[in-house]
Amino acid sequence: MSSILPPDFKPIKMKDRIIFNSYLNKYQPEISEFTFTNLFMWRNHYQFRWTVYKNQLILISTKNPKYPNSLSIFPPLGDDLTLSLEYLSDISKKSKLKLELIRFPERDLETLKKTGIKHEIVEERGNWDYVYDRNDLVNLPGKQYANFRKKLNRFKRQFQWSYEELSESLIDSILNMQDEWCGIRACYDNESLNEENLGIHEIFTNWKDLKFKGYLQLRKI
Repeated sequence: MSSILPPDFKPIKMKDRIIFNSYLNKYQPEISEFTFTNLFMWRNHYQFRWTVYKNQLILISTKNPKYPNSLSIFPPLGDDLTLSLEYLSDISKKSKLKLELIRFPERDLETLKKTGIKHEIVEERGNWDYVYDRNDLVNLPGKQYANFRKKLNRFKRQFQWSYEELSESLIDSILNMQDEWCGIRACYDNESLNEENLGIHEIFTNWKDLKFKGYLQLRKI
């Protein structure tokens, strides 16, 4: 399906991180999935293609099982959303495929309406982001966190543990644990879980180049 796109649309590669992050840092998307690390992780599964059109970063998924006869578009990033939407509408007409604007932020709905592009707004409850108060997660106060406190206290009683920053010495152990979990869950027979497993291997194999940080809770056996 990628062949129906203009030739300047290209696959995501590691070297594109600088360009993506320059747009992501400047335009601050609301969607937690819209990070270069996450897009890099899933780039093969969703066959992402991207381009910069008149200073607008545009990302298209050419393979989305949920929308097989559509082009799935992440929210364009740039100074002129109207320009991006009109360009995408033109691509849609030429390809004779519908556009699915996925993870589209509520703040941009008025702009979409002003373009005159026919559209239907559908809330995807399963993809909503959840925002928690940091202090609540640290202190777990009140009845709503009682079950979390109970599990945490049981863990502290039963195990010796440490909390460590992600480092190169831990990568092999992380991937071995992932492979063990994948075997238990038979994820190799499940397309979604298998693609997730491949993505996890991708990001931990390339974690230095991706420059992401993480912390692990290590349990001593």
